[in-house]
Amino acid sequence: MKLYKSLLYFTAALTAAGAMTGCSEEATLDGADAVYLELQPTDIYLRLGDTVKVSPRVTNVNGEDIPTQVALSVDDETIAKILGDTAVVAVNGGQGKGTKLRATLVNGKYAVTNVNVIKNTPLGLYPINEIGDTVSSVKSWGVPHAMVDFAVNPIELLDDYSVEDGTIAATLEGLKPCTIVDESYNGELITVDRKHGIVTVHFTSPKVAGTGKVKLTIGEGGTAMSATMEVVMQPAFQFASFYGETAGPDIAAMPYLNGRPSLGTLTMYIASKCDKVIDINSEDEVRVAMNIEGGTEENILEAVKCYKWNMTQGGALLTVRDDYEIVAGHGFDAVLGVRSGVQTGTVVYECETPCVTTEDPDHTLTLTLTYNVVNIKKDYPIRDIILDNDNVSLDMNATHVVHMSVEPMASYAYQKVNVEVADPTIVKLMDFEGYDLPIQGLKPGTTTVKFSAYNDTQLVEKIMTVTVNDPIGRVVIDNNSGATYIFAGGSTTWKANAYTISGVLMSNVDLSWESSNTSVATVNNGVIAGVAEGNASITATSGGIVSGGRTVYVRKAPDAIGDASGFKGLYEDGDDIVFLDNEDGYLYIPGGYANGSFEGTYTLSGAYYMANDAQAPATGTVTIAKGAGEYEYIVTMNVNINLSSSKVVRFAFNNGTIKYLPE
Repeated sequence: MKLYKSLLYFTAALTAAGAMTGCSEEATLDGADAVYLELQPTDIYLRLGDTVKVSPRVTNVNGEDIPTQVALSVDDETIAKILGDTAVVAVNGGQGKGTKLRATLVNGKYAVTNVNVIKNTPLGLYPINEIGDTVSSVKSWGVPHAMVDFAVNPIELLDDYSVEDGTIAATLEGLKPCTIVDESYNGELITVDRKHGIVTVHFTSPKVAGTGKVKLTIGEGGTAMSATMEVVMQPAFQFASFYGETAGPDIAAMPYLNGRPSLGTLTMYIASKCDKVIDINSEDEVRVAMNIEGGTEENILEAVKCYKWNMTQGGALLTVRDDYEIVAGHGFDAVLGVRSGVQTGTVVYECETPCVTTEDPDHTLTLTLTYNVVNIKKDYPIRDIILDNDNVSLDMNATHVVHMSVEPMASYAYQKVNVEVADPTIVKLMDFEGYDLPIQGLKPGTTTVKFSAYNDTQLVEKIMTVTVNDPIGRVVIDNNSGATYIFAGGSTTWKANAYTISGVLMSNVDLSWESSNTSVATVNNGVIAGVAEGNASITATSGGIVSGGRTVYVRKAPDAIGDASGFKGLYEDGDDIVFLDNEDGYLYIPGGYANGSFEGTYTLSGAYYMANDAQAPATGTVTIAKGAGEYEYIVTMNVNINLSSSKVVRFAFNNGTIKYLPE
């Protein structure tokens, strides 16, 4: 068995190589005992506008080059693509992403390397994150070996300054120098990557809530550049949510909470909004459960310094309690107590937390508490809410107007109906227009919209069920299905797929097909039949949605050949035998020349006829014998060129002389 090795993963020579120095090995892909495929460079970093030449090299165990074809490809061409045959370039939109480049031998063996498209850094000195975006702050909590990267542009600045002479310097504020030493790090404060223009500052972040700073300076005197990265030090908040009876009947009834949410509760169950109505001259209290990763006492005591209540709207409430209660092993409760007087109005509190959810990983969580301070019982009771339809169905991206009214109607001028959607990712609530509430379908699914208001004895609610449908949104012809080039009289089968608006592949969809030029090609249920030379655009339609066109190219069908004079000659192409006819069409016999000779009788399997990019399978037999002349062969041919199930062209003759065509 042949041994293949990629130098991307096996950079050392074979252990037995020294013992094999005196041996002779063939420098061919088939003859080598072991094949090495090496790619340079092994890790590629690109910006838009860069072109990186890729140099694959194939060798045997003796280090001799093996001449063979190597095809380059990129796994995700939305990030980078191959330019020509030997270079890779970045694709706009791929910034901050990575993919793989593959170098593939003719036998299917391949090697891979990483391709990363990085963002262009502005001129100057900037702190960056791991994907090259400029940032101003980073989080770090109790990390023994933490790092901050600064991008230097132009990178040639690093040729003029160095750490050794103090022209590249860093200072730490609220942080400690890193003292960890291992195989890859020797304890330096600063390391410089001159190739990519990156300066890294190393430090240790303590377990003390607060902020630290890393400042990097490059240059001398008044011309020096500096940049600062803020390091936010705080424990990881795993979960923050309103909960319990004090948060209101809706949140108290959440079945997944079952009391206070415990450590490990998923962020998908966070109740980040709490709307409450409070009467005049009354008190209320709300609790927010905050769970801290690990649940250790040390982390919890530091975490209580990291949240904050703010009254962001209104003044009809007095804050009478703003503190916390430790919940051992989990975290703590942030408790807010309020008292109303005789003033009415809306009061909004926001609780800022460091919590990050899996649903929105780019932003910290702010919980919003909205109080409506009213004289409910006396002046503005709403006794009933009337909806024109409590079961609404609409398509994705469509808008439906809900018609609502209240009893008594006069109360609506003073007490607004609260509206809340259970899943705002399915339905978007728009602004009321009088009694009308427009809603928009965002994604497929079913959710509920709750309308609620107070009267003098109870909370009045109406629940509307909303179903958002996902109809067909586009039809796409599969460009990889069937053949693009066919012969007149030939046929091929194409496929098309229908997708919903949200991009879900649909099944059991009725498709109708159409050709732009039926005198060139016809189409029926995806089966395209070539009629005459020319081009035609094929489209597929379903549910009134028409696909983009795909062009089919119809080539002239080959003429029948009844004697050897119909061929210009024959030649070898690798292991294949090729007959060239007078119309510059090619009859390929795969593997016919594998033994280095044309002579023999061949029962065609996998053979084909090709002309002008169109191809058709060939069946039958071909016998080749040596002729009288040096470059002559005696050929007997009984071959069918199968353009379609109903159209066959014959190449048939006995003992005809055909010349060999040397290169």
